[in-house]
Amino acid sequence: MNLRTLGWAAYLAVSWTWCIGMFFPVLLVRDYGIWGFVVFAVPNVVGAAAMGWVLCRDGMSEHLVHRHRHAMVAFSAVTAAFHGYWISWLAASTGFPMLPYAVILPIVLLVFAGVTKTLSRPERTHAIWISCGTVLIVSLIAVGGLGIADQVAVPELNETIAARPALFLLVPCLLGFALCPYLDLSFHHARQMLGAGSARWGFTLGFGVFFLSMVLITLGYSKALPIWMQGSVDDLSLWVVFAFVIHVLFQTVMTLCIHADRVIRLQANQNPVSYILAIGTGVLLYFLSLLPPVWGIEQIVDLSIGELIYRCFMVFYGLVFPAYVWLAMWPTRDGHSGIKGRDGRRKRLVLAGVVGLALPFYWMGFIERQEPWLVGGVAVVLLGRLFVRRPAKAP
Repeated sequence: MNLRTLGWAAYLAVSWTWCIGMFFPVLLVRDYGIWGFVVFAVPNVVGAAAMGWVLCRDGMSEHLVHRHRHAMVAFSAVTAAFHGYWISWLAASTGFPMLPYAVILPIVLLVFAGVTKTLSRPERTHAIWISCGTVLIVSLIAVGGLGIADQVAVPELNETIAARPALFLLVPCLLGFALCPYLDLSFHHARQMLGAGSARWGFTLGFGVFFLSMVLITLGYSKALPIWMQGSVDDLSLWVVFAFVIHVLFQTVMTLCIHADRVIRLQANQNPVSYILAIGTGVLLYFLSLLPPVWGIEQIVDLSIGELIYRCFMVFYGLVFPAYVWLAMWPTRDGHSGIKGRDGRRKRLVLAGVVGLALPFYWMGFIERQEPWLVGGVAVVLLGRLFVRRPAKAP
């Protein structure tokens, strides 16, 4: 273990700490108690760390990026839009005044553009390590501030309210967290910068220690945040608000910078405007959600419109992207990988069909919260593998 491995481990942890790790456990703990956190954290940490072991030979990552670059860019674009939406919804829901938010957002975007330009220079490797390490330390200090203010309250085992439904939720979590890492450009960046042996240590330390610490931070405020989102920022001390906002903003901006850097480098384009537009699309989606709801959908699904859209974003990471990795990225027996050529056309059709067939199951299980349906949705994805290869012609 050397400083280089430690630096890339910090990079991996920060790049994977986004609006899922910083918020989704809050919803799960609210609905399922401590078991909701367990079914999220364990597959997440293990699945992400496993990439450093699965891509065991140098050159494997470069090959995947070359063949599936468009899918990886789409993954980063959806992630950018997701963050734009989540930050807007979180700011409004916690009672954060919109005028300061309107001032902070342009500043954040300017910092984002500047850091992205710096990260895009190949000689700035040490700057990446220092930036990511600083963000990790700031988050740990912030949650320490929450602890001093008695705002950290970890759910106890005897508060478990729904262990059985949480076990059904484990099925899509296993699928999503096992496969989504292979579409993350920041993961591939770290893997390509580390040798095979160092990658195993870097990914294990990055997710088994650093990222796990970030997820435990989320568990720490998982009881306080829902109450805050239903009340007002005035109900909490200024220090608590400041600590939480600093943690979220630092992690979010750094994550977006890392993904933008990878997209810009992959497309050989030094202009981050397209990525900023993706973030803006998420912000616009939030403001569109403020329009009068159609057909009383909030009453139908028993969710706020804000949480409904958040959960719909999650379907990308629980269904769409894992289905692509399972059906298109994973090579068939004849060695074909990707969605190009005659076999690729068949895979595109199978992928579209599988996602279309599985969506109702995911809606029932994830939006309507009838969790056993999720098993059927994942089964549709797994069985779709049987149709991605053309039948052999008769002799």
